This record gives sequence, structure tokens and C-alpha cells, in this order.
Amino acid sequence: LFERAVKQHIGCEIHTFDPTLKSEFKGTEYAKFHPWGLGKEGAKVKFGDSTFKCKSLETIMRELGHIDRKIDIFKIDCEGCEYAAMPPIFDAIAKGKLQIDQILIEMHSASFEDLTDFFEAADKAGFRITHKERNGWGCGGTGCVEYVFVSPSFLREATAAAMC
Repeated sequence: LFERAVKQHIGCEIHTFDPTLKSEFKGTEYAKFHPWGLGKEGAKVKFGDSTFKCKSLETIMRELGHIDRKIDIFKIDCEGCEYAAMPPIFDAIAKGKLQIDQILIEMHSASFEDLTDFFEAADKAGFRITHKERNGWGCGGTGCVEYVFVSPSFLREATAAAMC
């Protein structure tokens, strides 16, 4: 698992969120689990046989006591919530209210308008795509693309570390 490898090799504090999980979370030795959904604050979402209320990233960070903390890696697969959840996150980054180094995200099929809004918000926040690939295992084999976005400050730090 990605989370286990990050914990073992980098030592990051890891939080996992899934409001649809019906069984016991397997991974408590390396991650803290929360049954919360990311999205527009208070929005009700139905996914499969689950219905839940979403929390914004700001609310989640406040509840965890993480306000003013940098997020090193923000890995997200929220089954379509990215188009509601991410633009406010990118806006907070652009305004200097939130710092994230890397965003690893599975993006699902969406309208041209949702895609445009997403990528314009990412660009305004200064994020750049460093990797993308089709997810051939999920989303019917063609409906999802995995992206890695990095912040300008992380690009500078990584480049300096690699070259010096």
C-alpha cells in the first residue's frame, strides 16, 4: 500500500478518510482512519448504498488541529468529489492560506466546464502537472486519469536537492 510505504520510508503522519467503508479499516499501524467525506461543506452525497455529509478540507484540518500545517502529500480518490472539493482548496493555496507540496489525484469523467474550472484553479495556485496516466484498473478502464501536481516551492526544493 502507498500509505504504508510513505510511513515506512518517509515517516509522515497519515490520515485516511472514507465515509463509505463498511468493514474494519485495515491499516491502523500506519494511518489514522476517519469516516468523513471530502467536498463542499455540508453537502449531502449518495455514493453506492452510502449517504453522507461532506466536510471541507478547512473543517477537517481544524478538527484534526492541523491549521497552519503544511501538507506534504495530499492523495485523493474521492469518486468524483474532486470537482467540488479541489477548486476551493486551490483558491486557499493561491491566497496563501494553505500549503500543499504534492497532490496525487484520481480524476473522473466530467463536463468540459468542470475540467476547465479544475485546471484553471490549479494553474492559479501555481501547481504543475509532473505525471499523468490512465487508470486501467478502475472506472471501466477508461474513465479515470491519475495526475500528480506539484507546487512551485516543492519543485525548487526537489530540483536543488537533486542537483546540489
